[in-house]
Amino acid sequence: MWWRRRPRWLRRLVLAGVFSSILLFVAGIAVIYAATRVPLPDEVKTAQTSIIYYGPPSAQQSTGAEMVRIGTVNRTDVPLAQVSKAMQHAALAAEDKRFYSEPGISPKGIARALYINLTGGDLQGGSTITQQYAKNAYLSQERTFTRKMREIVLAVKLDRKYSKDKILEFYLNTIYFGRNSYGIEAAAKAYFNTTAAQLTAEQGAVLAGLIRSPNYLDPAKNPGPAATRWHEVVATMAEQGWAPASITSTQPPPVIPKAEQNTAATSAQVAYIRDEVIRELKDAGITEDQINQDGLRITTTIDQSRQIASFQAVNQVLSRAYSAVPDLRTGLSAVEPGTGRILAWYGGSLYGKDAQGHEAYEDNVSGAQVQSASTFKTITLVAALQKNINLKSTFAAPAKAYLPGYVVENDESEGGDLGYKDLIQATAASINTVYVPLGQSIGVNNIISTARALGIRNKSDLKSEAGITLGKDTVFPIDMTSVYSVLASNGVRATPHIVDKVVDGSGQVIYNGAVQNPKQVIPAAVARDATYALQSVITDPSGTGHRAALAGGREAAGKTGTSTDFRSAWFCGYTKEIASCVDMFRGKGLVTDQLRGIPGAPDGVYGGTLPAQVWKAFMDAALQGVPKSTFDPPAFGGMVQDNAPPEPTPTMTAAPDSSQTGTGINLGDLFGGNGNGNGGVNNGAGGGGGGGTTGGQQQPGDNRGTRPRQTGIFVDPLPGG
Repeated sequence: MWWRRRPRWLRRLVLAGVFSSILLFVAGIAVIYAATRVPLPDEVKTAQTSIIYYGPPSAQQSTGAEMVRIGTVNRTDVPLAQVSKAMQHAALAAEDKRFYSEPGISPKGIARALYINLTGGDLQGGSTITQQYAKNAYLSQERTFTRKMREIVLAVKLDRKYSKDKILEFYLNTIYFGRNSYGIEAAAKAYFNTTAAQLTAEQGAVLAGLIRSPNYLDPAKNPGPAATRWHEVVATMAEQGWAPASITSTQPPPVIPKAEQNTAATSAQVAYIRDEVIRELKDAGITEDQINQDGLRITTTIDQSRQIASFQAVNQVLSRAYSAVPDLRTGLSAVEPGTGRILAWYGGSLYGKDAQGHEAYEDNVSGAQVQSASTFKTITLVAALQKNINLKSTFAAPAKAYLPGYVVENDESEGGDLGYKDLIQATAASINTVYVPLGQSIGVNNIISTARALGIRNKSDLKSEAGITLGKDTVFPIDMTSVYSVLASNGVRATPHIVDKVVDGSGQVIYNGAVQNPKQVIPAAVARDATYALQSVITDPSGTGHRAALAGGREAAGKTGTSTDFRSAWFCGYTKEIASCVDMFRGKGLVTDQLRGIPGAPDGVYGGTLPAQVWKAFMDAALQGVPKSTFDPPAFGGMVQDNAPPEPTPTMTAAPDSSQTGTGINLGDLFGGNGNGNGGVNNGAGGGGGGGTTGGQQQPGDNRGTRPRQTGIFVDPLPGG
């Protein structure tokens, strides 16, 4: 009656306005429909989490356990087949129970949108799952009439273009569930530490209930409202026959606390591995955007059990030391000889900043450059063997050796002149006064080229000076591990790598780290001879690395290293199965950062002490259950050089005439001087000369020798190797 009492002109005007609005609305929809193109799902770039895995524990598995996730958005897309039916039903119960029987739009939702537009109210969200997906995937979150119309049009087109299953898959991979988790797979991990495929009906109802208000309905934040919403979802599930009626009388399942999420990312060792993985991928041409957003599945070469062994070995030996000396730094890397697969990686005990304000980000394996000390003697040994010098060759081992610009000394504990030693003995005892002159005699450039061939990259500046043999130049520890792995594989070098395989979001392999090109860089006979000498470092009672002897008498070879002023200490060694290096230093490794006052080695850390102990602890654990292997026998290649003076032969000849002169054995040449026999007495500059001769008979020489004044750099002794 009220309407009929209005003037006819007013009624006609109102009806005309309503009719015009409907026409305009329909026309607008038609225009938007014609102008709107539905992008393909592949064109809709949804950022996904990339996951780093340990290496597969067996040949039957493609990956090992998950190590850490990286990326700006925590999302992992999965096909609908990998989402449990219970979870699918929970989502339908919570958001759109008629999804499979009705079109992609809600007529009520359209009418509500039109009414709100006419009355100037605030637009509300879409009602159907298809509309929600259209809004989340293709549109902004602004609440405007135009955006709402585009949402409706997209929903209609999506419903015509894709099956219901496909739209539900898109939806479940797109929506936000709180706890920085986008998509159902990330949500399953964040709330229940499981996968979408394993979600139960009860768990699914928790996650589906979150969709309406993810942060507010998190059970850990607001258990009361979350429980109410959970009961609403399970009641609808029971009503639709998607869950037993008894489910409504139960309680929501507990979710894991948010604080426990991504605990692996807090591990310093995992953080350093993650950074190394990213570096390797970038070097392979994979961009940072791909790594952070493309949902890559990255399988590393890291053996989880051996990674644990590296962590335990450092803690077992150095826990007291780290407590007392916070700036103590240790690196450990292990490589599979012949393949270059990195099996374990200990980049440091701290990543980031601790509660006491100590801070560290530099990797002690690949980032730090450390003086290699006497572990570098191994490279000089290989260079000498390649110059046709036999292991049984003997060399003078004086207390001091004089070279142009250098005075080289042995460890003061050696007690002066050591006489003459062959290369095996000189290696076992790490005798500086044998090795530095030897390096000078074969040529420093030959040592540098050998170092490059064995794996010391150009990033390390090796100076063409006699002191190179003493490891005074800094190197990256992973490069030294490469050097020793070459010897373990009888001269075959494979570039160390930490990434085994990378699969992108579509399942395509985009990088295969296993495709290396192993190369024979030194003769196998040379590697075998070097190994034989390096075994003596461990097996000889006077060897500098006797503390590294492995359990059960397992064969191993290795070398200690202790740099001047205790700036660094090393142990590098190998069996046929694993080559590994342990490096230790303090702070920035400067001359003022000395490894002194360390619990377990208060007077200074030698390579044969704490580093050797860490190496042994790691290798014993890493090789547990692996059958013992033996090295190939030495070849003893090259020519034996006997530089020792011959034993004097007693004679009955008359006393020598002081007017005669003889030529002595020129051992002084080895140290840069000349041996001159004069009247049977040899004054050798730079070292003892041989005996003079009188009347053609050999007489013992005076091995005291005069030492010329030296200028230039003084190389301190390297105690303990």
